[in-house]
Amino acid sequence: MIAESLRFLGQSAAAWRYRYQAAQELWGYRDSIRLHNLSWESGRAAVEDGLAAAALLIQDEGIGVAERSKEPMMVAEALAWRSKIYLALRNPRTALVDLAEARRRLASSEDGLVKQRVAMDIAYAEGEAMRLLDARAAIQPLTQALDFYRKNNLFLDQAGAYLSLARAFLACGREKEAEANLVEAINLFESQRAKVTDNTSRLSYSEAAQGLFDEMILLNAERRGDSEAALAMSERARAVSLAGFSGMLAEPAPVEEALGEIPADTVLLEYAQVSDNLFIWGASRGKVEFVRRDISTAELNGLVQKFVTGIQNRIPQDRLSEISSRLHDLLIPQEWGIQPGAKLCFIPDKRLNSIPFGALWDAERRKYLIEDHTVRIVPSLAFYKEKRAEIRRSQGKALAALLVGANQWNRDLFRRLEPLPGVAREITEIRALYHDPQVIEGMAATRERFLNELDQYDVVQFAGHAVFNPRHPEHSYLVLAPSPGDTGALFASEIAGRHFSRLSLVILAACSTLGPLDSRTSGLSGLARPFLDAGATAVVGTLWDTRDAEAERLLPDFHRWYLKSRNAAESLRSAQLAALRSTDPTSRAPATWAGFQVVGITD
Repeated sequence: MIAESLRFLGQSAAAWRYRYQAAQELWGYRDSIRLHNLSWESGRAAVEDGLAAAALLIQDEGIGVAERSKEPMMVAEALAWRSKIYLALRNPRTALVDLAEARRRLASSEDGLVKQRVAMDIAYAEGEAMRLLDARAAIQPLTQALDFYRKNNLFLDQAGAYLSLARAFLACGREKEAEANLVEAINLFESQRAKVTDNTSRLSYSEAAQGLFDEMILLNAERRGDSEAALAMSERARAVSLAGFSGMLAEPAPVEEALGEIPADTVLLEYAQVSDNLFIWGASRGKVEFVRRDISTAELNGLVQKFVTGIQNRIPQDRLSEISSRLHDLLIPQEWGIQPGAKLCFIPDKRLNSIPFGALWDAERRKYLIEDHTVRIVPSLAFYKEKRAEIRRSQGKALAALLVGANQWNRDLFRRLEPLPGVAREITEIRALYHDPQVIEGMAATRERFLNELDQYDVVQFAGHAVFNPRHPEHSYLVLAPSPGDTGALFASEIAGRHFSRLSLVILAACSTLGPLDSRTSGLSGLARPFLDAGATAVVGTLWDTRDAEAERLLPDFHRWYLKSRNAAESLRSAQLAALRSTDPTSRAPATWAGFQVVGITD
């Protein structure tokens, strides 16, 4: 239980220490159901951590535990679990051997619904393995598993089976049957998603179905050459929450409606990373352009990784520019003739969420993108349309600011967090810019007070520590001062459940507050997404762990500009350009300024 909780909190290393301790305690009970479950949980965690080979070793022991129990059902389950690890290792033939043995063992267990469920899970895994070897042979077991999941209202399992069956049909050239399965699955998914009111479950449910949308995007864009239908499907895939407290989902507006909201000087670039294709749509007032890039997922992800780590590690500028210019040319289609001065809104997908777009290098103009364009990130066209309408209704009022300096915390619980000497100086400098701001610092900056004050202000600046949980973003948290009965950890899920009627702009000056993930629905997660879900129109956050001194340099400049323009993206651009043109080499380096991005709109 402790290991599972630590895994949810993103503390993977600590979770493994507890698993090891649990294994030591249970080692004397080698046929225990608890050791059986520990092996399964540890194997699953190893796969999630990208350690499939280690997972295989763990599950080998899990099969030994099941064998010693002399329970056929336990052995069948353990073999089925190991088959999934073999599939993760792209070894379908060995997976099928395990599944055949799992069926044999299951036959001698007692009849009942549990036995039926395990049998259908085995059939589903057999279909997955067969699909990699002979797609025609996969159709029968996948259909059998799907029928069982439908009959028993196992909706997430249905989504996976529909997707596998559609892929099998496509591999057989049976396009109409594949599309019918995908459409039925997406309609089922959307009807069920609308019933989910918990934000955590909604995101998990939505992410589990993204393969369905990928296949439909690919079908429309590639097989049918209908790029607008593919864009509409991309938008449907992104319609997750952005609905806050009510639990009702914001339906994606028709693309034509969203186009009417785009100002003449603005271009929205939406991306879909599907298989070994990168699809790019450029939406401006009244028109949509489209281009396909033929680049493998591995190559594109590797290029993004080199770019981001190159910035973070401060590699020589000539090497960084070479990587960056290649990404620039991939992501900003030259054939569209986007002019300097155009405002760019990026709608990233999957690994592209981690890109600091302003730091892309235009080799032809020998400039960073931020030097020619205002840059912001938005989750979707539908979000852009919705927030534009909200902003028009709220313009013109005076700004009230809440400034939170969270430089005190429970040091017994959060032992690894480093002191933040720059927080007090940062808050002091920003405080002087606003008229009568509310300032909460040190031991006064408790979780309870922060939550109570949040929606009483238009602008909230948080300066302190944040802990991002990449596996479960809803368990990411801000670290505040402790109070009686409270650790001071404010979880993302607690923010998402609120509804802000006044709060417009949030600045999160802490590590990895944008929490970029290789995901579509949770791509911009961390601590930024829940504020947007709860009603804020924009969040200024960080793509990676930033140094205290970097925020102290950049953010006071941001606030100076924001008080003049009320435009977060333009204000961040002005602050970044000031850093870029500084005489200080440290300030000029992209590592200092590029990690800060605006998600959402304030103009």
